[in-house]
Amino acid sequence: MKQLIVIVLCLVEALASLQGMAATRPDILVFTDPHLMAPALVRKQGQAVQALARSDMRMIVQSDAIVAELVKQALAAKPRLVLVTGDLTKDGELVSHKRFIAHLDKLRKAGIKVLVIPGNHDINSPYGRYYDGASTSPAQGVSPDEFARLYSNCGYGAGSRRDTASLSYACEPLPGYVVIGIDSNRYADNRLKSRGDSVDSRPSAGRIKASTLEWVCDQARQATAAGKHVIAMMHHHVVEHFDKEANFLSPYMVAHPESDRQQLLAAGIHTIFTGHLHVSDIARDYNSDRTDSITEVATGSLCTYPLHYRLVRLHGGKASITTRSIKQVPGCPDLQAQARAQVEQAVPGLVDGLARKGYKKLQGAMGHLSGIMSLLGGGTQLAASDPAPFLKIVHEQYDAVGKQAYLIFLEGNEGRNKQSKAVTSRLESGIAGVLNASMPGMGGLLESIQGFIKENALPEFDNLLRSVMEDRNHCGTDREVVVDDLATTLPL
Repeated sequence: MKQLIVIVLCLVEALASLQGMAATRPDILVFTDPHLMAPALVRKQGQAVQALARSDMRMIVQSDAIVAELVKQALAAKPRLVLVTGDLTKDGELVSHKRFIAHLDKLRKAGIKVLVIPGNHDINSPYGRYYDGASTSPAQGVSPDEFARLYSNCGYGAGSRRDTASLSYACEPLPGYVVIGIDSNRYADNRLKSRGDSVDSRPSAGRIKASTLEWVCDQARQATAAGKHVIAMMHHHVVEHFDKEANFLSPYMVAHPESDRQQLLAAGIHTIFTGHLHVSDIARDYNSDRTDSITEVATGSLCTYPLHYRLVRLHGGKASITTRSIKQVPGCPDLQAQARAQVEQAVPGLVDGLARKGYKKLQGAMGHLSGIMSLLGGGTQLAASDPAPFLKIVHEQYDAVGKQAYLIFLEGNEGRNKQSKAVTSRLESGIAGVLNASMPGMGGLLESIQGFIKENALPEFDNLLRSVMEDRNHCGTDREVVVDDLATTLPL
């Protein structure tokens, strides 16, 4: 009798354990921007691939191992569905697409459904290369039709409804949940010397074609009318993740974000998964009377610090989202530290690019004061034709704090970071530091100039900083909102 009781208790305990596992098992795993570089692209180690590694904040050389680790963790987590929101490959190389599909096939063979959508790197890219010692050579890319054929088991095959004007589609991979993949890319505008164009170019900015937006909204309305929940995914942002993103980082958004997101919301889309900016951030916008909202879940690049991906559990018309990181891969136990260092070494390049863009504007604003400054015994670096002295000053003021700020931005939940206030203060004071160093000996005139800048320009700059470093959207308005970037529950 005792043995029977023990057996029954063991069975009850095992059943309870299985039920607990089922309750915590995610329904969906989301990752984005793996930028997979097929190992076959490196024909011979050397200067070319080393230069690639130094030029980027992505762990591009380790990308294949990182995707393999993601697949391993997905197989352990056993989600019912995996969503990948674009930039599947380094630069659209056919060999990289095939390698990525080989990874995804391991998930599919385990009974996990997979859906993908392309990013701006994936189709008709002019930048796919083989790396052979000190030299490179072109690698074959893929066309839109080839992309759809390659990913016929990942959203582009039987069971999906396709938009005729783009690579957008709709399907029902989970009972009661319709996923709409929105193609927001402009690969038709890419230019390739290999096919006779005068230059190689690839737009980063996104766009939803008018006919595609109409098709997407129609699919959402049909699903909603049938009592189904809608989950959308695309590469570019349609909701601003900080105030003025559409102005300052327009290449990361669609062309008409305000009107597009209002149409998507009106059609019944309340949650959309995106990537592209390589930052894990969740942002929300409302309709005009705040009776409805759309929330965009942007996930950081899988190959960029801190190597995030999302787990989603669906329940009662809601989605509970948590965030995980890839910590290590074979041969690289300190992957997180290396990824962090990769970002830090790239930030001065970002600072330089921003400073050069702003230099001409500053020249125009300050150039007319140069005569007065000369009479007063002062001078300015801003009126010079050579930007080098000014750039040196900017780097001195912003390189170190820029690294701190960018890492905080990548990690998410910026407002909860204990360093945010100090970093924000240093970013603000850097303006005065740049002016003081750029216009030595100006005394009271410099104070007046700084006062003018503070009164007329800094309020907007302060609002932007607050939005980014405190993770607030719609700062100072009745629509201001803070959403947990790493763990939250959203209505579908």
